[in-house]
Amino acid sequence: MAEDAAPKKKSKLLLFIILGVVLVLIIAGGAVGFLLLHNSSDDSGGDAQEAPAHQTKKKKKKEDHPPIFEKLSQFTVNLNSPDQETMLQTDITVEVADAETEETLKNMLPKVQNEVNKLLRSKTPDYMRAPNSTDKLGGEIRAAINKVLGVTSDDEGVLSVNFTTFIVQ
Repeated sequence: MAEDAAPKKKSKLLLFIILGVVLVLIIAGGAVGFLLLHNSSDDSGGDAQEAPAHQTKKKKKKEDHPPIFEKLSQFTVNLNSPDQETMLQTDITVEVADAETEETLKNMLPKVQNEVNKLLRSKTPDYMRAPNSTDKLGGEIRAAINKVLGVTSDDEGVLSVNFTTFIVQ
């Protein structure tokens, strides 16, 4: 009879060890899952409390919607050249930060087009034919439009200027 008691004690002990290991694995898996879910909900990689409230609001505002593009009318201007007659024809589409900016842009469109026209007319043919001229010009147009809109921050107003056609003749 003593022989039967020894195997039962060993099997119970083995069962408790297995249950203990399984319990530890379940708790560890839950902790890892919680940490992964907690970190994936925080886009910045750190605590949400570290970012100032105004930056968090702007980041969310920008991510709340797909990009908003507004096409301006086609521009055909004479370039600034005393010795040759050169024209520029371009179609411009701007990306705006939000629907409110899009509405403001539509309301201010005559002023915006006037400023873009003046800017384009001030450029020389050589400037327009330079390799990076569209990048530079896009930045200048963005600044001019944002000035008309009264925008001072880089993540508000017009975010980018895109030339869909660009012909210098």
